[in-house]
Parts: sequence; C-alpha cells; structure tokens
Amino acid sequence: MNTLHAPPEAPVPTETPRVVAPTPRPSLIERTAMRVGLRLLLWGRHRSRRRVSRDAHARQLLAEQVRRDYDRAAAYAMPTRTIR
Repeated sequence: MNTLHAPPEAPVPTETPRVVAPTPRPSLIERTAMRVGLRLLLWGRHRSRRRVSRDAHARQLLAEQVRRDYDRAAAYAMPTRTIR
C-alpha cells in the first residue's frame, strides 16, 4: 500500500495527564537545616583550600612553568620533515 495517499491517522492518547499538587513550602526546621548544611559545605571548602601553603603552591606553579618551557624548547629543537 502506498503511504503517500493514505488518510492521516489521529494520534491516540496513551495516558491522561495527572494533576500534581504544588510542592509545599519547606518548614522552618527544613530551611534552617538547609542553611546549616550549606554553611558547613562552604566552610569545608574554605578549610581545604587553605591546607596547601603558599610556598608549596608557588613551587608547584614554578615546576609547571619549567615543564612547559622544557616541552616548548624540545618541540622547537626537533627537526621537522618537509612533505614531498
């Protein structure tokens, strides 16, 4: 059967949409617990960030810079082939 000339079929609804009640507002205790949890999370991030000393961080940045410079110098020193 040629489907180009077939009459259009109406879509069949599979399920009726359910009406969902709005989510109730969090209680005072729940809001307080969320605020305390957020502050603890931020406090923990702040403490872990200070764990590394400035000197250690500076040494790490210097080592990364030296590695980058070495790799760049090695890349420029390698002979390049021409495509023939």
